[in-house]
Parts: sequence; C-alpha cells; structure tokens
Amino acid sequence: MEKYPDPESSNLEWKEALPQKQPIYKTIVGFCNQNGGKLVIGIKDDGTIVGLPQN
Repeated sequence: MEKYPDPESSNLEWKEALPQKQPIYKTIVGFCNQNGGKLVIGIKDDGTIVGLPQN
C-alpha cells in the first residue's frame, strides 16, 4: 500500500475519514490558531493512503 510522503506533525494531521461527531471546521480552526497547517483526509494513522468513498 502506498504511504503518505510526510509524517504527521504540528503542521500536518491525517484523518482516515471525515469526523462524524465533530464538524471538520473545528480541526481546521485548530490549525489556524497554530500558524497554519495541512489537514489530509483519507490517510490512516500509519500513513497508508486509503482515500474517501465517493458517496
């Protein structure tokens, strides 16, 4: 399986899927409060790229 090239850090966070209980904007706002960052959805905790369903 293909892995994401960069590790998670204070400026990069992976999510396997869109959060169900918490709106995604809370995560994005957290990054904005920490000098910006990148949120990548469709990546497992181990860095494996799984993508998102089309529905």
